[in-house]
Amino acid sequence: MGFRPALYLTTREMRRVEPFFKGDRCKAGNPFEWGHVKFNLPGNDAYNPSKPRVYKVRKDGRIAGNLFVYIDDLRISRVSEESCWEGAHQMSSRMSWLGIQDAPRKR
Repeated sequence: MGFRPALYLTTREMRRVEPFFKGDRCKAGNPFEWGHVKFNLPGNDAYNPSKPRVYKVRKDGRIAGNLFVYIDDLRISRVSEESCWEGAHQMSSRMSWLGIQDAPRKR
C-alpha cells in the first residue's frame, strides 16, 4: 500500500461517515430505523435463546437492521432479504454521493 497510516485513515473516515450511511434512526421508512434497545440476557424472565443478547427494536416490534464496518468492508444485517437490499441500496447510494469506491458485488 505504500503509505503506513493508510488503514488508520480508512478506518477513521469510515467511522466518521457511518452515521450518514445509516441516516436518521427515527425517520419512518429508513432501513436502519429503530426505537429502543432490548437486552435479552440469561436470567431474565423474558429470556429467549433464539434472539440476540442485545439488539435494536423497530417501532413495529421487529428486530432492526444494522450496519457493521470493518476497515473498509461494510456488512448489513436485516430480518429479510428484501429489507437487506433496501439497506444496501441506501448505503451504496450514499457512498457514491460521497465519492467513496464501493464494490456492490460483495453484498
